Amino acid sequence: QNSILKFSFPARLGSIPELPAHSCKEIKSSEGEAVSGHYWLLLERLRDVVQVFCDMQTEGRYTV
Repeated sequence: QNSILKFSFPARLGSIPELPAHSCKEIKSSEGEAVSGHYWLLLERLRDVVQVFCDMQTEGRYTV
């Protein structure tokens, strides 16, 4: 009988649509060593969760 091992890791803020951050700066401050890349943000002005590119080298600015 084959068994499948399941691993569970906590999701990081902004890494999945179900756990969006409010800003790239929030992600940067929560991780310490955050890297630039795509993250999920809850954009209040759009009232929606969208995936953006966060540039962690420039104080957490994002582009859609």
